[in-house]
Amino acid sequence: MPLTSDSPRSITASKTLSVALSGSGGGTPPPVSGSPIISSSAEDANGIVTLSGSNFGSKEQAAPVLWIFGNDVRNNGAAVVYPSVSDGDSVAATGPSGVWDSADSNVSHSSDVRYPALGHSYFTKYDGTLRNPIAFGGKSPPYADETYVSFRVKNINNWHGYKVSAYTNLTSTFDTGGSEFSEGESITIETLGDGTKTGVIVHIDESINKVTFDPDGGTSSTLNGATMTGDTTGASLVLDTSAAYAYEGGSKYLRMWSGDRPGMYHTYTVNRLISGYRDINGDLIAKFAESPGGSDDYGYGVQQFRANQGWQLYESFLSQKGLSDLFQYMDIDNTSRRYLRWLTLTEGQKLLDRSPTISQVGLDAAGGTDDIARAFNFGEIYFDTTPKRVMLSQNSTYATSGQDLELQFVQSWSDTEIVVEKRLGALDTGQPFYAYVFNAEDSVNTQGVEL
Repeated sequence: MPLTSDSPRSITASKTLSVALSGSGGGTPPPVSGSPIISSSAEDANGIVTLSGSNFGSKEQAAPVLWIFGNDVRNNGAAVVYPSVSDGDSVAATGPSGVWDSADSNVSHSSDVRYPALGHSYFTKYDGTLRNPIAFGGKSPPYADETYVSFRVKNINNWHGYKVSAYTNLTSTFDTGGSEFSEGESITIETLGDGTKTGVIVHIDESINKVTFDPDGGTSSTLNGATMTGDTTGASLVLDTSAAYAYEGGSKYLRMWSGDRPGMYHTYTVNRLISGYRDINGDLIAKFAESPGGSDDYGYGVQQFRANQGWQLYESFLSQKGLSDLFQYMDIDNTSRRYLRWLTLTEGQKLLDRSPTISQVGLDAAGGTDDIARAFNFGEIYFDTTPKRVMLSQNSTYATSGQDLELQFVQSWSDTEIVVEKRLGALDTGQPFYAYVFNAEDSVNTQGVEL
């Protein structure tokens, strides 16, 4: 019988839940026996690089499931003809067709790229995501033991601490920094009973009477009725949090769910990594970020994308190979990798007809934060059903590579030989390049091999 959402395959697991959280400085994965060994490399006149060695493992499909690097878009290795787009064109309106199941109108194309050859990136503001890659089944992704995803983010502002409030009694004009996403003048907030707060103003939207600002403290109740004054312009307004108020905390950069079905999930918010497993009825049967008794939440304290850090690299790896060793990690710029390990499913059902996919990437605004003036660019999206990949760096050790890592497009892969299209990205062509190969356990040669 074919697999459908109404007839899931499953296997029985034990009734024990255990979880461990750890960080690994420098991002180096834990040592695994049989790490890849690169013994030699060769490059032809067309920039095709052959890596020879051992412990590479096999890779049934050499190409990644999804490859979106500017105008170079490929589904399962097959090129997608990307339409001609201009800066500001909405992805929802322009396509490309056959890449995403759906896209929000607030996601547009941008000429702001990490290196010129990309052509364009994506830009999202306030609230907007791309959802469910067609290359992996759209809203009904198939089963895979492993899932690896990476993408780049360039934050326009440090919006994680922003608040938005309704206001009244606006006098004069605040200096909001020249654009709706830039931080403007410093402000002083005189509260009614909670002292004086300071901060910066970001944006005033007079069409809806809401102000985005970043204060050094205060809550909905303590800021209600407070007078906000611009330290430079002397302009003022009165906050009315009783009419509208929201603050950051739950908005997401990435959701990975099994399409629109229950199963394993992984969500990266501005301050948490939220992960777990839902059974066929949608009931939560295990949560990675909690202790067995549910008293401790290990998901807080994750790294954050920050403004003025350039194009930061996000990576996550999810494994649901077995019953008692389901685990995942996430990191930014290959530092302080956050692991959630050792999950054993409760009451017995591991669903074998679905896997986590990119159910949303971009900005998924949480609980009333849609009006907060925040924005960022993102792109260079890579998705595969295995962590087996090749990356180049100009650092001779993987642990010191940081965001200086460039994914390579794989043409063929065997246990002893890998062929890739050399893509230098933003690397300096006048400096040496070092190759890193990851196998099925996400183990890598910690010392780079110079090409």
